[in-house]
Amino acid sequence: MSISNNINNKIIINFFFILIFTSPLFVYIGPALENINVFLILTVGIYIILMSPELRKNLFRTYRLEKIITIFFGLILLISLFVNGNYINSNILVKIPYIVIFFILLILINELPKYSRIISVKLFKKLIFFYLFSIYLLIFDIYFQFLFEFNILGMVNLENVTSFFGNEKVAGSYLAKISPIILFLHFKKIIKNLHYIFLLIAMFLAINITTERSAIIIFFIINIFYIFIV
Repeated sequence: MSISNNINNKIIINFFFILIFTSPLFVYIGPALENINVFLILTVGIYIILMSPELRKNLFRTYRLEKIITIFFGLILLISLFVNGNYINSNILVKIPYIVIFFILLILINELPKYSRIISVKLFKKLIFFYLFSIYLLIFDIYFQFLFEFNILGMVNLENVTSFFGNEKVAGSYLAKISPIILFLHFKKIIKNLHYIFLLIAMFLAINITTERSAIIIFFIINIFYIFIV
């Protein structure tokens, strides 16, 4: 299969982006659906790469920026595991699919202009809107829980601000780890400058509210990397 303008390829690639940009919803709902979502994204993404001669041919020759960002993203995940040392053994292998998915996503976003006839522009814009909305929803819920000691779903956690994650103190880490996608969307001019600055400030304040030190460090490192290297 080559990436050409046919109905099967269009369905597969659009399905991949639907899975990617609706993933925050699955994360908020719970780990079972999140794992199913990750499995589907990984399977469809690898299928697209392997069955496309153009992408397979260029996989090791080009995409230098994407490789650098992916390696950096992987290092950030490893750093976060070492900071939370109790979870290293159980989580290292779990993070590998996320790194692979992240790389495939960067490649396909990079190829968007080339395959504009395959990928529905209207659908992609709607998915970006949904993705950003889901991030803003989490940020708003963090602010809301900080002010009222319960979130918009009525979940109460008096010790920490955890938003939709219940007893798991990972809301800040989640925002920090998805920020590379936001930065890449800005780099590709899918997100405009003012929106990018506003979103980063909102994310930074939300991460601070969660008091997750590792998330704050990760967020700073990612953004310094983007400003001075990318």
